[in-house]
Amino acid sequence: MATLVHRCRFVEWTPEAIISMDMSPAGTRPFLAVVRNNGDLELYDASQNWSQRRIPVGGAIGRAIQSVLWIPPKSLPDVSLCGNNHRDWNIDEAHVSRWEEAKSLPVGRLFTAGLDGMIVEWDVEKLGPKRVM
Repeated sequence: MATLVHRCRFVEWTPEAIISMDMSPAGTRPFLAVVRNNGDLELYDASQNWSQRRIPVGGAIGRAIQSVLWIPPKSLPDVSLCGNNHRDWNIDEAHVSRWEEAKSLPVGRLFTAGLDGMIVEWDVEKLGPKRVM
């Protein structure tokens, strides 16, 4: 009888501390922005089962981020879709229709700032800097 061997390899992963994080405003697509100690900006999309999008900021703008802020777009739909906040976003059968509706909500504006005074607006869809001030 042949013995089956399963071989697996693990990725070298070094966890980084979280410096700052912010949740997108009610009435917009539910995103969580997280800034790590190594300068990376991570976006977690609650409307897609908390899928992660990573922006390696160190190479994009050559600066370290210290704070992150979401600002709502100029026009917002009815915020009753999301309730008062995103705390009630969980995965079960009753919320599937809300998840589908959330994907069509507008995306808020994401800003980051560093200790050097540089403020960057990020393009959440293209995962890159939109405007540097």
